[in-house]
Amino acid sequence: MKLLLLILLLLFININININNSNDINYCACSGFLLPKQQYIPLYKDTNCSDISCYVINDTISEDYFVFKILQTVENYAFISGGYIISDTTIINGWIELKYITTNLVIEDSIPLYSNHSKKSAIQSHINYPYWQPVKIIKCYKNWLFIEYTDKYQKKSGWLSNEYNCSNPYTTCN
Repeated sequence: MKLLLLILLLLFININININNSNDINYCACSGFLLPKQQYIPLYKDTNCSDISCYVINDTISEDYFVFKILQTVENYAFISGGYIISDTTIINGWIELKYITTNLVIEDSIPLYSNHSKKSAIQSHINYPYWQPVKIIKCYKNWLFIEYTDKYQKKSGWLSNEYNCSNPYTTCN
């Protein structure tokens, strides 16, 4: 049931995204979720951080997570549009510090990280046998994420194709 609600929420968010942004050089179309902590995170009206529009938080006890689409990244911030999976159908928009957002990787034997946001670019490294754990999002371009991945065996960074992005906090997306 939670998976169905997540899919419906992300579909609703997609419908509400302004299609005209697709020609914008900073346009993003990736998804993510808050770091798995029960901490109030501010959403700002702009990247100046002078005006907080609201706070979001994961309810780790009820497993009601805040998930979102990343629409733009600028320096250390991302403009997001999202909502809670279970408790609320209201869509919340705002700027969030990148240090609070994450995604998971699809569990595969090897995940390529590219040197640029295109499959035509060189593969600069592979994440071998990744753990199902949050990865750090650095920036976004169209449907590509620039990520940093660290586990006890490897530390890698590069452009991640959307097919390996698992922005579902409940499952490995396989």
